[in-house]
Amino acid sequence: MRIAQVIQSVDAQQGGTSAAFVEVLEALRTQRERLNVTAFAPSPPEDDPVRDRIEDSRSVNWCLTGPAGGFRAGALAKVVEEAISDRAIELVQIHGVWSSDLVSIAKSCVARGVPYLWTPHGMLMDYAYSHKRLKKALFMRLGLANALRNAAGLVFACSGEREISVLPRGVDRARGVVVGLPVDLSRATGDLGALRDAGRTRFGVNDDERCIVFIGRLHPVKRLELTIEALRLACNEIPTIRLILLGDGDSEYVEGLRVCARRAGVEDRVVFAGWVSGDEKWEGLAAGDALVINSKHENFGYAIIEALGVGTPVLMTEHLSMAPDVRQEDAGAIVANNAKSLGEGMIRILSSNESLQMAERGRTWVVSSFSREAVGKQLASVYETTVRGDSGGA
Repeated sequence: MRIAQVIQSVDAQQGGTSAAFVEVLEALRTQRERLNVTAFAPSPPEDDPVRDRIEDSRSVNWCLTGPAGGFRAGALAKVVEEAISDRAIELVQIHGVWSSDLVSIAKSCVARGVPYLWTPHGMLMDYAYSHKRLKKALFMRLGLANALRNAAGLVFACSGEREISVLPRGVDRARGVVVGLPVDLSRATGDLGALRDAGRTRFGVNDDERCIVFIGRLHPVKRLELTIEALRLACNEIPTIRLILLGDGDSEYVEGLRVCARRAGVEDRVVFAGWVSGDEKWEGLAAGDALVINSKHENFGYAIIEALGVGTPVLMTEHLSMAPDVRQEDAGAIVANNAKSLGEGMIRILSSNESLQMAERGRTWVVSSFSREAVGKQLASVYETTVRGDSGGA
């Protein structure tokens, strides 16, 4: 089956959507006996790290184009539309939302009878849609709404994204299929006990201490002040508790967090580990007895999947998009969105004998649902169902 993957920008500076697109291609590589994949994207700058991955890519044909357009569609749309006209593509998967090129490609698919799936990557979630809302509402009326209505289906990263995305009238939310984003779990294999021991040694966690881990950018959107206040409350029940912050951020904000910890009386309980990557990242995740995440919002949450991949259960607030899925799999503790509940959740997940069972369930779920091979198989099945035109396929 000939599949096109299209994105308006693959530059590394575009952040999560670009990284997710490349990971989807890695997942589809595992299905090369079923799929012939061509990736269309504007050419990234010469010094962009994505270029190295493109040059090393196998089993995925890259077609790098000129830039996407602004108010009008640009070179990206022209190249993809030519491929559609030549009948070289059986199905298109569109990544992203706010692009005239993507809307134009969708119109071309309709004209040529080529089905397409739309993957919004969280850009339609209510909190994201509210940013520059008037401009986005206008873009909807000028063509995006019809493009979404005519899609064979929408592909969401989690059930929470599907439920809180802002969809135009006529788009059936129930027809949106949930396929998680692929995560490279190659470093989360082997002796997880040894990985945990290495992490606790690296970050100075004693055998008798209980450890909560956070990983990510230290930024106000992560609401780490709330995490620190929850830690203060949990210390009353678990005096050996520690919080390891794996990440960095603006120096002024980080200093503010240190002040927050000092005022809460938990300065000696909070470890500012700095930015980590590679083996340090995996060791840090494995060192924890639980991962905590209580951001204002998250589209997906790679840290959740990575932590569960090394057998670390998660503690998260109920408003986050991955919360329904984690709750359904019973892979962690889901609590109300306040410091008291978060603190109680810390006590519960660190004191309960159920945490080991949570970890086992979480790891099984992650490997079966979010590994590259698992996501590749899911997407290939969605493509085949869509091309056949089965009712309710996507």
